[in-house]
This record gives sequence, C-alpha cells and structure tokens, in this order.
Amino acid sequence: MELDKDENIILDDGNLGFRKKLTLTNNRLIILKGKGLFKVSWKKEEEILIEEIEEAYAHVDSFTSLSVMKLRMKNGKTKDIRFKLSDSQMVGASLGDVGGAIPMKVKSITDRWVNAINKLIKV
Repeated sequence: MELDKDENIILDDGNLGFRKKLTLTNNRLIILKGKGLFKVSWKKEEEILIEEIEEAYAHVDSFTSLSVMKLRMKNGKTKDIRFKLSDSQMVGASLGDVGGAIPMKVKSITDRWVNAINKLIKV
C-alpha cells in the first residue's frame, strides 16, 4: 500500500476477518485484502476519505452483543465496520470471562478506532 505525499498512518491492522484489515491515515480509511498463500501481500479493496465522514460512533449489535463501528457519511448514508478479534485475542478472552470478555475486547477496539477517526474529523 502506498501512501500519498504528507499522509501518515494513525492506526493499522484493524482486523476485519480472514485476510482483511483496516488502516487509518490522516486522510483516509483503507480496507485491505490479503492475497497469497505463504507470503501475503495487501491490496487496497476500498477507501473512504476522512473528509467524507461526518461522524464515527460505536453501536452494540443486539443479536451478537458486539460493538460495530458506524460511519455516518456526509451524503447521509451509513457504513458499518465490524472488527474481529485475532486468534490470540480470542484465546486470551476465552480464558478470562466467557460471557463478557469478548464483547468488552471488541468494544475497546471499536472505541479506539472511533475516537481516532473523530479526532481527525475535528481537526
């Protein structure tokens, strides 16, 4: 993934599932998809310009009890981004509190991304 001139990575490796991740720069959110079997290379699947986002917020999915990051766009549409725990995070959460650890970890990750995006919007 190439960055534009004067573009810096704010957050990286937001796990969105198998070979899918999110990167936040000072200009955009980039959804990357991994290609390859042994040596994974990351290709841009989608990007969302920060200037197109009105607000980011966390919403708890009533079915799964997991937090979802919602992006309210300036065009009136909403985009959902669901973070997944890595295998090591899942094992650590499962060993702790089966009922509440996983939703709390997902909420923590979601809140971190929401706060970072909202700080960029207000700059």
